[in-house]
Amino acid sequence: MFSMPADEETFKKDVLSRIPLRSEPPLPPDWVRTEMLERFRVLQHAPLRKE
Repeated sequence: MFSMPADEETFKKDVLSRIPLRSEPPLPPDWVRTEMLERFRVLQHAPLRKE
């Protein structure tokens, strides 16, 4: 069973240090808004029906 490290420094050393770095650009500040608008637009044109 996994247990959380007791303090933040231990967490950083034991857990975060195992996550590989990624060479992707950071997300823009408004990425959530952009994603929501995109999904809204898709749903506007989806053939949804009541059952």
